[in-house]
Amino acid sequence: MKDAVVRVFVTLLDAEPAIWRRVEVRANSTLKALHDVIQIVMGWADYHLHHFEIGDSLYGEPSPEDEDYDREILDERTLKLGSLADDGQRTFGYVYDYGDNWHCIVVLEATSAVVSGAAYPRLIAGARHGPPEDVGGPWGYLAFLEAIADPKHERHKELLSWIGGTFNPESLDADQVNRALRQLPPRNRSQKSKSRAAIN
Repeated sequence: MKDAVVRVFVTLLDAEPAIWRRVEVRANSTLKALHDVIQIVMGWADYHLHHFEIGDSLYGEPSPEDEDYDREILDERTLKLGSLADDGQRTFGYVYDYGDNWHCIVVLEATSAVVSGAAYPRLIAGARHGPPEDVGGPWGYLAFLEAIADPKHERHKELLSWIGGTFNPESLDADQVNRALRQLPPRNRSQKSKSRAAIN
């Protein structure tokens, strides 16, 4: 599988209209590498804990802070996408930020040969901006969008300032995403902030 690519479809649940991404990732990439890709294509900053749900097993970064779960968190660096595809495990879950509780469905759609000259991983399609970090989960995101869209809303100015002055939920800059993907690796994840802003 060294010279193969897996096409991966990621859909964020509880978002309407749908927020989704289609990416191509080398088949010898681990779940850890896929986590890094999902963070970038969704516009997140890897501030929080996460895990993959594959069958009856959870994969992530084993940590004492995983006490919220009564199942063992297995090491995501030990499982490769090509192996999952070969074993028929083509659909599984991804959970990010146990406070905001973002749930994604991940589908390994197809495996193909590497295209000469192509840079992997790469975003090939998608829809809508990902929700900001610490916005309060799906319901907090909806409240955030309503507030920034209504100049008369009591939190309009506050939340626009919090997000940096502008936010377009319909936008997805594929070129910018792919530039960020080309920076992988390395990324320093030794310091993870667990703080959350109260948005909802």
